[in-house]
Amino acid sequence: MIGSRVVARHGYGLAVGALLAGILVVSGFLVLVALPDLGGLPAFLAAAPSPTPASSVSPSASPGSAMSPIGIEMAPDSDCAACHVTSAGTVGTREIPDLAHPLWGWRNCTACHANDSLVRTAPGHTGLHRDECLVCHRAPIDTSVTSHAPLRPEHMGGTQACTSCHGVDEHAPLPEAMKGRDNCWICHNGPEFTYLFESPAASPIVPSPVVPSPIVQSPAASPTPTR
Repeated sequence: MIGSRVVARHGYGLAVGALLAGILVVSGFLVLVALPDLGGLPAFLAAAPSPTPASSVSPSASPGSAMSPIGIEMAPDSDCAACHVTSAGTVGTREIPDLAHPLWGWRNCTACHANDSLVRTAPGHTGLHRDECLVCHRAPIDTSVTSHAPLRPEHMGGTQACTSCHGVDEHAPLPEAMKGRDNCWICHNGPEFTYLFESPAASPIVPSPVVPSPIVQSPAASPTPTR
């Protein structure tokens, strides 16, 4: 009886005390164990990669570039209007000029067509590679079928190439950067070089003046005396 009375009198306080003790234990667990682990959760979520769409089978261009309709990768600063605005000002394709030289032996286009070389890069052609030039440009029919690049006449006459003399010895030197070339006339084509590429003209044959020979008359024969 006495025990039951004590429980009835102090049971409520005991229950509240037990509840507070449980709350303190759980709180201590959270502070000491759970919170340190939860602190790294935001960094983990930020580092987690986001799902990416499936890769496409079509060719993709490099960042900042675009693909032309014929599959050539264009540089990010390409001038589209250089080729796709006609002379009338409408959107289209400009007339593409044929090559002005034979194709055989001239396939390294960027060796000459470059801002730091013989011919400045045409507008809209920045970033194109030498193996892509023939996608649009064609060689003239009369030169594309030739078996070799024609040589221009030399100042030595005939079809002798410049390198047949230049670079052979010290008498006709040839710069190191020009060895192996047979297209010297690309640069050496001004009026001051005309004599280099003209075969020596044959000397005109001037007929000797005809001096009439003096006519020497034979002396008249003496008449034969008659008997």
